[in-house]
Amino acid sequence: LTFLVVGLPGVLLALLVRLTLREPQRGALDHAAAERAPSLVSTLRYFARRPALRHLPLAGAVHGVGAFAAALWLPSYFIRVFEVDSTTAGAWMALAYGLGGGAGVLCGGYAADRLVQHTGDSRWYGWGCACVLLATLPFTLVLYLTSTPSVAVGALVAGAFLGHMFLGPVTATIQNLAGPARPPL
Repeated sequence: LTFLVVGLPGVLLALLVRLTLREPQRGALDHAAAERAPSLVSTLRYFARRPALRHLPLAGAVHGVGAFAAALWLPSYFIRVFEVDSTTAGAWMALAYGLGGGAGVLCGGYAADRLVQHTGDSRWYGWGCACVLLATLPFTLVLYLTSTPSVAVGALVAGAFLGHMFLGPVTATIQNLAGPARPPL
């Protein structure tokens, strides 16, 4: 029953996407890209010479270690500090990361595109990501310092929203910097 409840919305969404969205024509540039595809060694040199292609994955990894560690520890924290059962702690986590994190992923790319269009400076793709990650700090402090469960959950939702906004812009930036003709690593 759980698999049906969790999986059925995904199947319905997949059907909706299949029936309403059209796949763009693929392959038009494949032949040209294959003719000029650089070697793996050339690709590694290319990545090593570009600071953004070195720093963005490293920063994402550092952020990920902290974020995953907190996410693993938070249910125990909620159980101990707020004296709730594991079901309640899990529901709070699902709310925060499902709604807050999901909305952050969806809004991050849109917000970054709007900011870059407004300023005319594509460096805001990176700076904006740094800003939203810094903006999570006050919410993190509230999360760990409050004695009110609803305030803690609200801070977690806000922090998850901001903490996930970087994913779209960073991924797109790395893909754009790498270019379409690079071989997979």
